[in-house]
Amino acid sequence: MIYVYMNKVSLIGYGSWGKALLRIMTQVESPSSIVLYTRQEKDLVELSMEQITANKNIFITNNLSDVCNSDVVVIATRAQEIANLVLNVQTLGKKFNSCIITSKGFSADGALLSDTISDIVYHDVAVLSGPNFASEILADKLSVSTLASLNPDRFKNIFDSKNFKVEMCEDIIGVQICGILKNIFAIGCGIVCGAFESDNTKAAFMTKAFNELLYIIESFGGKRDTIYTAAGIGDLILTCYSPTSRNHEFGRKFITNTLDNDIGTVEGYSSLMMLKKKLNDKMPLCKAIHDVLIQAISKDDFGKIILQ
Repeated sequence: MIYVYMNKVSLIGYGSWGKALLRIMTQVESPSSIVLYTRQEKDLVELSMEQITANKNIFITNNLSDVCNSDVVVIATRAQEIANLVLNVQTLGKKFNSCIITSKGFSADGALLSDTISDIVYHDVAVLSGPNFASEILADKLSVSTLASLNPDRFKNIFDSKNFKVEMCEDIIGVQICGILKNIFAIGCGIVCGAFESDNTKAAFMTKAFNELLYIIESFGGKRDTIYTAAGIGDLILTCYSPTSRNHEFGRKFITNTLDNDIGTVEGYSSLMMLKKKLNDKMPLCKAIHDVLIQAISKDDFGKIILQ
């Protein structure tokens, strides 16, 4: 197996996930140069001593033009910001050579992120997704992720390291759908935990969620087998079960009336509102989660749907 060596990779976004990705990239052989792009002046700065002394040339910029001549651009912004990123790159009259999307969700217009970004990419668009909390990657916990690309050997060595392993597949659509739906189902699982406090009920919910995810992957044009990857069943389990998941905790707090955060910042909520026009009778859980959040059904009604 031959991987393409990347001399220069740019990273757009320096939130918690961007920081985790930068840590991974400083621990692998390729790339030799990393350009970190952030819009925030206050962020043009904080690299750990470990990163600074890594065998890398790390450059920090708030000039978007600086990233456009990279071999690959890694995108780690919120999903809803990608459409605006595309407009900004088009305004500069530039394109990316190739890119890897690590964001999870729909674009601001409801499109898949790979479709939105394709207008400004010359070559490959890849997607990285998996059961990974940024805090654990920053702590060097053992982790695995799925990288989807039509040229699956091209990008692996950007991330594949001692503690972070990458599995490859070619289902760009399916991996994105898994990343979107696991956040929606995590909200539902949080609702189950808050409303019923029952492992039996949670297991019943997860069984139904798994089967519903299979249907949705195929309905969007993805491949059924993608559910068995780290991006599929792995991320579904992690995000639904762990209280570290913002989406899980949002669902639990919503149903127990202890919500203390802005509903619009929850990825699963935003994705569900964009998906609502496509909900049908083969997506009973997604519709039920939506109906609970708009207070159209009770938690008891939600429980009955889980058992149907």
